[in-house]
Amino acid sequence: MIKRTLRLAALVALLFCGGARAADPAALLKACDEACAKYDLTRAHESATQALQAAPGQFEALWRVARSQVDLGEDAQDKGQEKQAEAWFTKALGTSRELVRLHPGQSNAHYYRALAVGRRALFAGGKEKVELAQEIEREALRALELDPRNGRAHGLIGRYYREMAHLGWVMRKAAETLYGKLPKGGDELALSHLRKATELEPGWIFAWYELAETLEVMGHADEARKVYHKAASLPRTDHRDPLLKAEAAKRQNG
Repeated sequence: MIKRTLRLAALVALLFCGGARAADPAALLKACDEACAKYDLTRAHESATQALQAAPGQFEALWRVARSQVDLGEDAQDKGQEKQAEAWFTKALGTSRELVRLHPGQSNAHYYRALAVGRRALFAGGKEKVELAQEIEREALRALELDPRNGRAHGLIGRYYREMAHLGWVMRKAAETLYGKLPKGGDELALSHLRKATELEPGWIFAWYELAETLEVMGHADEARKVYHKAASLPRTDHRDPLLKAEAAKRQNG
């Protein structure tokens, strides 16, 4: 009787331990999305990381880990924590590299790679910055080649083209001389992509804000104010939206 009881106890313990080890990736992904919706960036990252550990290489887990690392980096940067921000963006760089390696046919794999590269480029200098800039364009365009209706990729490449259009002449020429030709950019190209982004992602404040800024630098002041008003009036959907909404509210009257 004692031996039977011990065997039964061992079996029960084994079942419970096995259940504890066998994490449910779907439940963890759901927990990640719920945390993200509440702007709980740390919990979102933890849940996504656990999902990836439970299902190594899974696309849904990998892109969420990359996104959460970018989000945490942005949050640190907004708080003036530059070292922490750089560390998170560097992690996102590694995660996104694995993402495109394992899932080259997924549009969002290339979008999150471009996003991570863009954030990491903020801390790069010299040749690395130029190399990263070229990769941003390449990855964003690949995302759009795979899915022309990827609104996030349109928004990212639109902002990129505007920034390239307004890169200082001295910096551009010095970079081209030292490191090779920089990617091309232009306000009209930026405007086209950003308008597409707002069409495909009508609730995305970032796209409306970047569209307004592009219209402003192109001299379309009246339309820019209307678009800033649009950005300021949209409901929050992202952890950085309060900052963008506040800035848009100021600039709509500028």
